[in-house]
Amino acid sequence: SSPTAIDKIRRARQHLRQARRARDGGSLRRARELAALALARAPMLPEALLLAGTLARYDKDELSARALLQRFLELGADDLRAKEQVEAWLGGP
Repeated sequence: SSPTAIDKIRRARQHLRQARRARDGGSLRRARELAALALARAPMLPEALLLAGTLARYDKDELSARALLQRFLELGADDLRAKEQVEAWLGGP
């Protein structure tokens, strides 16, 4: 049977945890790959957009970072601190 929406979100969050570990271990390329997998499974998951956008910024991929982080804001971020940081980086609310 095909995965349910909940299964996709759970798997996406597993990829996000792995991506954060890779980032913290200094493997930016692997972290970006894992964040992309998370987004492929759950493209509307705000934390996946935030991490993918942040990783794109670290990697100096401004175009991708802006698109991902703008989408993060459009979805209505529930992490107010992250929302403020993203808005500041993008140039305002």
